Amino acid sequence: MEFSQTINWIYTMLDLGFDEESIRKLCDYCEFSNFIPQGFGQQVSNLVGAIVKARSQKLTPEEVMLSMYGAADAVGTKTNPEDLTKLIMHVLKKNRTGEP
Repeated sequence: MEFSQTINWIYTMLDLGFDEESIRKLCDYCEFSNFIPQGFGQQVSNLVGAIVKARSQKLTPEEVMLSMYGAADAVGTKTNPEDLTKLIMHVLKKNRTGEP
């Protein structure tokens, strides 16, 4: 699962009423059932806390993704410029049209 899908999935689960602990338990079971790779659930759990905080500040999933690109850039990690351009264009279009 790419990071944008992971972030969107976490936002969806939180929107559905899941809390951090229930998402962690779901990830644990998914690992146990080999739906997701071993260790992936821990990474998702680490991200959930940050997303809960981001949501409390009214940040969108796209804004969280942009901040992750910013963090990657700050430490010199190479990212795919096409993915970043698509994300920026999506955010601009969404802001312009008022999409949810």
